[in-house]
Amino acid sequence: MKKFILALSILCLVLIVPASNADVTLATWGVNWNGVVQAGNNGDGTSPMPPLGWTFDGSQFDPNTGIGTAIITLTAVPGSYYFVSFLDHDIGPFPFDSNTGFSYGSPGVGQTWQLGPPGYPGDGGDTFNMFLANTLKNLNEIDPGEYGDISAGFGWAFNLNTNEMAVITLSVSNNAPTSPFYLSEFDAATGQIIYLSQDLVIQPSNIPEPGTIGMLATGLVGAAAWARRRFLV
Repeated sequence: MKKFILALSILCLVLIVPASNADVTLATWGVNWNGVVQAGNNGDGTSPMPPLGWTFDGSQFDPNTGIGTAIITLTAVPGSYYFVSFLDHDIGPFPFDSNTGFSYGSPGVGQTWQLGPPGYPGDGGDTFNMFLANTLKNLNEIDPGEYGDISAGFGWAFNLNTNEMAVITLSVSNNAPTSPFYLSEFDAATGQIIYLSQDLVIQPSNIPEPGTIGMLATGLVGAAAWARRRFLV
């Protein structure tokens, strides 16, 4: 009886204590900058190299686990544009066939998405190919109760007018986001869950980035202090 209670207690701890990010690896990534495609694999030393007009800030994004936040911007002439991302996280033990996924909320106007097998030989999926062609299906290809190796794709199609820029926030976290639409990937073997979202904001292009605002504020404070010291001398 004591052994049974001990075993039950251990099982409960496994179920309620989340796994660490050591169970998560970003196996493959891809970005589609309005038709300019780049992709890489974990450990190959590659990273997104944005084309002219685009920027990519991955300073808060871990390229090994694929956990964190990346900021993508586009400043360009008026027109129609799109951005698509592809993330293939390996969660839990090899061969990563104990993963499943879910979608939450409603996608925004111009937003596309897909959740399913990446499209490696034999996995029956096509998420990577849909990412390449900017034809994500707005579909969860993982049926209820189905498990396997899964990946996620997010896309945005948008228009820019004069003096406008696009700011895209790609986020992967252990906590559910506040975004109106997001995805999750869950590993039944370890209990690890990650949440993925990609939000778009169109704003005037003359608004400084948050980091620039901080630098500007610091500079103004420093200038005011220097002027005060000079006046007192």
